[in-house]
Amino acid sequence: SQLKTLGVSTDHKGIKHELYTELPEAEDMLARLERVRNLIKEAENTRTVELFEQAVARGQELSLGIEGRGDGTRLLQAFQDASQMRDLIGQIALEAEDAVRLLENKHMANVLERARQFQFKNKDIDQLEALLEQTPEQKLMQMQLRVCSKEKDFGRLSMIEIKLNAWYLQNHKAMFRLELFPALKQKSGWAKQKLVCFNRQKLAESFFYWQQNTIHASMTNLSNKKDNTEAGKIFKSILGFMGDKALPAPLILAQELLQKCLDNPQLIDEVYVQLIKQLSGNPDKTSEDKGWDLMAVMLEVLKPRGVQKYLESWLTDKAGARLERLQTLLHQTMYETDMKNIYKSAPSESVIENIIKGYSSKDLKKILEPKPYTPPTYNPRPWEEVVKDLKEDLQPISVPAGGGIPGDEKDGGQGESEIEESLNEWEAVESEN
Repeated sequence: SQLKTLGVSTDHKGIKHELYTELPEAEDMLARLERVRNLIKEAENTRTVELFEQAVARGQELSLGIEGRGDGTRLLQAFQDASQMRDLIGQIALEAEDAVRLLENKHMANVLERARQFQFKNKDIDQLEALLEQTPEQKLMQMQLRVCSKEKDFGRLSMIEIKLNAWYLQNHKAMFRLELFPALKQKSGWAKQKLVCFNRQKLAESFFYWQQNTIHASMTNLSNKKDNTEAGKIFKSILGFMGDKALPAPLILAQELLQKCLDNPQLIDEVYVQLIKQLSGNPDKTSEDKGWDLMAVMLEVLKPRGVQKYLESWLTDKAGARLERLQTLLHQTMYETDMKNIYKSAPSESVIENIIKGYSSKDLKKILEPKPYTPPTYNPRPWEEVVKDLKEDLQPISVPAGGGIPGDEKDGGQGESEIEESLNEWEAVESEN
């Protein structure tokens, strides 16, 4: 069948003498076709991109797959299958290399699934298996943080930080009890700051719990006397907003509180600690509900500083059904990078009312949106380059001077029997396969 492709009759017993010069070329072609078939088998067994590229390049060198060259043969079908497999695993190999570089979970899992589907393995696939199946989750997230920082993928960076913080808070909860916040005063020291007190022990015990009167000193260590004075004014605004103290215009009180903190960020952690105090052991349900409203407004506007993890841990324990929204507000404020959505001054009374009702100027989904990703595309090397780079190359069989089949003149026609034997061997191999 291969000789027919070359235009030579398979009835080789009746081949005319003038065609003898073409038979060595036919033998050479058969040897090359055999080499292609062996390469395809080896590539199928090893599933390496390099061997599939070599097998396909050898086939293209012999014009396999071109209309009219070997149509309908088993070898042609094997060549076409090898071409398809080369492109499939070539694409997987390229994406696997990219997946190891970027460490994105869904992409890594997708590449690994496809590699297993086609029984493809290489060093990058091995690394993906190790990353997804053997690497502790928190360690992988730490690796991903470094990648995101390097790639300037800030949306994905923020998303991983949120996940890593959640894991850390869950597994090290005892470390983030509010009383362990480093900037917080010792309750006994705070009680001693009150000039006139008949029961300092009782005052100290009230440090973390709701009280109806203004505090005598800040709850955190502030740098100067002015800040301590402002802390007292802020607490008075909290009392007025929550209805624990009869003060007019609660929305204006909230507005003033927010503006003080925006003007002096040193007060932000202080105001969060104060509000936590007023939400702890509050005997009045109406007051408590208003306190949670104020918490939502503060989380929308004020970015926590050192108190963030302690605040989030406390919210996880105490916020109940409000937790999801409050966490969303916290994460939006912590990770927002669009300057137009970052508050530079306190919002208006109407905006504060809308925040209480559920409004937010920020969109967490947009904040955490990763950089767009386009997978690389596999483009096989031109077959000429592949063939040129091969170390072992089949050389054409030399034809004796004067033409004819080797051994024809010397051996009294033995050359013809050698050709016949070669053709019979090829036909036997083809029939077996």
